[in-house]
Amino acid sequence: MRLIVFACLLPIALSAQPQTTLNDLCSIEGRVVNALTGEPLKKTTLTLRNTDPGPPGTQRQVYSTVTGADGQFAMKDIEPGSYALSAVRSGFLRASYGARSPNQSGATLRLSRGQSMKEVDFRLTPQAVISGRVLDEDGDPVQNARIQLLRLTYRSGKKQLNPASPLPSNATNDLGEYRIFGLQPGRYALAVTFRSPVTDTVDHSVNPRGNENYVPTYYPGTADANAAVLFSVEAGAEVRGIDVRLLKTHAVNVRGHVTNNALPGRHAMMVSLVPISNTARFQAPGAPAEASGRFEIRNVVPGSYRLFASISEGDHNYYTQQPVEVHDEDVENLSVTISPGVALPVHVSAEGNSAVDWERVSFNLFPTDSDGGYYGGPFKREDQTFRFEDVSAGHYYLLGNLPEGYFIKSARFGDVDVLVSGLAIGSDPPAPVEVVLNPNAGRINGVVTNPEAQQPPPFSAVVLVPQEKERRDQRWYYKTVTADRSGNFALKSVAPGEYNLYAWDEIEDGAYMDPDFLKPFEAKCVSVSVKEGSQLTEQIALISTATLSAATK
Repeated sequence: MRLIVFACLLPIALSAQPQTTLNDLCSIEGRVVNALTGEPLKKTTLTLRNTDPGPPGTQRQVYSTVTGADGQFAMKDIEPGSYALSAVRSGFLRASYGARSPNQSGATLRLSRGQSMKEVDFRLTPQAVISGRVLDEDGDPVQNARIQLLRLTYRSGKKQLNPASPLPSNATNDLGEYRIFGLQPGRYALAVTFRSPVTDTVDHSVNPRGNENYVPTYYPGTADANAAVLFSVEAGAEVRGIDVRLLKTHAVNVRGHVTNNALPGRHAMMVSLVPISNTARFQAPGAPAEASGRFEIRNVVPGSYRLFASISEGDHNYYTQQPVEVHDEDVENLSVTISPGVALPVHVSAEGNSAVDWERVSFNLFPTDSDGGYYGGPFKREDQTFRFEDVSAGHYYLLGNLPEGYFIKSARFGDVDVLVSGLAIGSDPPAPVEVVLNPNAGRINGVVTNPEAQQPPPFSAVVLVPQEKERRDQRWYYKTVTADRSGNFALKSVAPGEYNLYAWDEIEDGAYMDPDFLKPFEAKCVSVSVKEGSQLTEQIALISTATLSAATK
């Protein structure tokens, strides 16, 4: 009987849902041109992806089209909703709707029922190319040297050399040549690493070569990242002659023993050395441990390292790390133990009588000394608990991925306020982290104005910066959004607190986490105080790129 009643009610329930009619369908049209010449670009692929939230596993609608000889495109019969629109063409950099720079995320394109949106135009930037050669100390070409491009970018509020994104890397051919394409305009550094084919062999020559190895070398030929020469790359240009001569230095061997206390039986274990100042994320020297646990890493150049030992089986991964100083002599008798990670439970409750969609709740653990992370789950409905499995000893921040409108009101690990101090995990099973969610996060709606123009600026970068000192180093307290073509923006799910609100026509990603960068613009921000359930409306003046350039000189 229950099945019959349900079957009878199902058509009624479905009919209560709003149905899209033919008149509700939308259309968009626009044009794609070369950003340098203004010439129309044919054969450009436009992809429109629906970004509206839906139940887990929902198949999101994707539309596409291709420009004609005049660079024009048009799409029809589009369901109303929120979308991300991108344009891709061979020889040019990927562009997103509303993005000020190539390869960056853009603004949300929102289509209301029956809307026909016109003048959705793109200006694609031609890709740049660099090329050069890698030579050894005698001027001979080096084959299979690894090339890594670096840029001065912000990371955790500090400007430093970081791998270029997207990550272009390459290896030299038999003539020592390399060519890297798909680059956006900017200033770059270049670094080269090379491991000789005889790196892991024992030299039995009558006249030994001496224990030397190539070190990571920055253009034009230095081992010091601070002395690396940056070179400019213009849009669509090919920069030739970025040649590097590799440097050699004295090298030693690192030996020791690794003990497996994590998994029963014999398992392959890997040991590697990562330079502590590993700005370029070069491949670390490493070697598998023998069945007995003995390991030897050969031809290591002197320096400060972090030694990693790891073991894995299926979905289980365990590792340990410890600092190692390498000087002018071999390092002997290192002892490393891989211990099982611990399970960290996270017990979650919610204030009020809100019906939490628990399928949309998850958590991440982020090590405070790296960009890596652990993912939690699955969620156990019966006791409202997540579990992180195999968590290695270390210090972590907890980040919640929550339904819109929610924020983490409190998170405690014993007597520790996790939201402020993070949590330290040791070798003993920890007590649960007690997390309380609140459904009344704040929201800030607003508009960006341009005092120097009659029209509102389109697609400006709106940034919400926390004022509280304990939040300034935690990037998830920052909120960023791209305003729409009319200057309107909405910042959702804002945790209560004190903030400064800025709007730039263009800003480098992560620069807003640098207090020194923000200092010249403090008079141009809007201070906002977000309470539980706040619905604020703000108007903020645009900070122009010209003002930005003058302030940073």
